[in-house]
This record gives sequence, C-alpha cells and structure tokens, in this order.
Amino acid sequence: DPHLSDAHRTLADVYFAKNEFDKARPHYEAALETITKDFRVYDNLGQVLLQHKDYGKAVANFNIALELKANSPQTLSNLGTAQFRLRQFREATDSFNKALALKADLADPHYYLGDMARWQNKEQEALAEYYKALKIDPHHVDANYRMGNHFMKEDKPAQAIRHYQIGRAHV
Repeated sequence: DPHLSDAHRTLADVYFAKNEFDKARPHYEAALETITKDFRVYDNLGQVLLQHKDYGKAVANFNIALELKANSPQTLSNLGTAQFRLRQFREATDSFNKALALKADLADPHYYLGDMARWQNKEQEALAEYYKALKIDPHHVDANYRMGNHFMKEDKPAQAIRHYQIGRAHV
C-alpha cells in the first residue's frame, strides 16, 4: 500500500541513516501526507533538502520541526545554515545564536558567524569565530580552509599549509 506512512517513514529513516538522501526524500514527503506532528520527519527532511540545496523548502521544514520541538540546537543550527545560504543573514545570525545558547559546543554556527563577519570586513571577529569552531572541532574543513587563507594573506605559509592539510585530510 503506497499510502502506508509508517512504511515510508521507516524506509526514509533507513536511507537517511545511510546518507542516501536522494532515496530518503520521496519517502519522507510521502510520509508527511498523513503524518503531521512528527519532529524527526520534518527535521530529517529539512536536512535532506539542505543537502539538495533546496534551501527555501529546508527552512520551511526546519521551522515546522521547531514548532514541534523548539529547543533543538542542531535543528536551529541547520535552519541557520539554510538561511545563510538564502542570504537571510539576520535570521541566520538569530538561529545560530539560539543554537549556541542551547548547546555551546556546535562548530558550524561559529564558522558561519565567522563568514558573515568576514563579509562585513570584521576580520578579527571572523578569526575569533573560526578559532571557536576549531576549538570545538579541530578538523572542521571549512574553518581550517578559512584559517589557511588568513595565514596566506599574513605571509605565514607554514601555518597556512598546516590548516589546509588538516582540512583536506577530513573532506
């Protein structure tokens, strides 16, 4: 029966766990035809949509997930990432700050806050955020890349190479 929402959800969860997002998406969408109050379905579908670069739909699903479970730091972080990708910087900053207030050891919000500071020519603020991301996750690929770029501009190639190598090793 193609309308068995529990079967669709279970199959979607299996594909999601295997990082097979292309296969998970239609099953989450089918499950939502009858399941409407399930945080995990909306949250996981938001993550799938984020991977597919369908940021507007990802934001919508993360917002519904947050209506069901308001204090999910990872969902807030993922929402911030989607908002960042949509260039909704005020909203992204708010989402990242809420996520960090709930769980201070999330690296991605610091990385994105660093990028937003960098774009505003707030170099020291950006570096501070990248350092926070790396303190939490020393192998954070993007933060290492940004630090490598910084050290290249500062004519410190040994430090730059170290960050590039760490980032490359964890892609």
